[in-house]
Amino acid sequence: MFGAAPPLTYSTNMTAPLAQLSAKALQLLACPKCHAALSFSGSVISCSSCGHEVPVKDGVVVAREKNAHSYFDDVYQVMQLSNHAPGTWDIFYHQQTEAVERSIRDGEVIVDIGCGPELPYRKGGSYVIGVDASFDSIRANSVVDLRVFASAAALPLKDASVDMIVCFYSVHHMTGKTVAENRLIVRQVFREFGRVLKPSGRLMIFDVSPWWPFGGVEELVWNTARHRLGAGFDMFFWKDNRLERLGVETFPGSQFSLRRFGLSPFQTFPPIFSKPSLRVPRFLYPFDINLYTWQTKSS
Repeated sequence: MFGAAPPLTYSTNMTAPLAQLSAKALQLLACPKCHAALSFSGSVISCSSCGHEVPVKDGVVVAREKNAHSYFDDVYQVMQLSNHAPGTWDIFYHQQTEAVERSIRDGEVIVDIGCGPELPYRKGGSYVIGVDASFDSIRANSVVDLRVFASAAALPLKDASVDMIVCFYSVHHMTGKTVAENRLIVRQVFREFGRVLKPSGRLMIFDVSPWWPFGGVEELVWNTARHRLGAGFDMFFWKDNRLERLGVETFPGSQFSLRRFGLSPFQTFPPIFSKPSLRVPRFLYPFDINLYTWQTKSS
């Protein structure tokens, strides 16, 4: 499944942008387009196969279009405060971060997809690569060991280089212009996960799954809503059985588990992070809060 990547080549006389990257980072990076090894010369990172250049700006590896804009560029600070607000932390993060911390092992390479400006968990002795589609968000993250501005559908990482991938409520933001595009995008993201994970690697996805009949209504109206509201409407929620099937297809022979998190139905929290003053009880929130875990088959 995984081919051996050719060795890296880089100059020991690197100038400012590349000097901000550690030797560990240089060993893990690969071309986001063809996954070939990178060459490092002066202040330029380029693919040794297709010639694609990967800039480094403010210590961030820029592996997607420089002008790509994300909704979270403008609101990541609000989101950061909202995540720690009473209710939100209890429902979405407290038990979830404990689950991640129990899975982390010293010396492992972890990729956090959609990490934003911080990590909610303690990374211990692991090496964490933060990947986010918002440049402003990932630039603000001072906790991860390597900051990458990239799409999860085109990771600038070597084959079989990662021990664990973590996604905190990021999969439902992987959207296109139609429901069909949403599914194609997430399938490509899962293929990338399968490419970069080592044999016996782990994938932990935290996300919400819509209750019936909300999930069916979403399927019917999403295309129209996306057309009318534009790129700001960037959420599509996956039913748990659909996401489970996608993982089984991507990781044949893997071990899968599903865990649902629950608290008091009367616990209140803001369902819209940008409106922290709007609070509802848990029983009015029509979603299950899930942890999907896959451990890939050993080679």
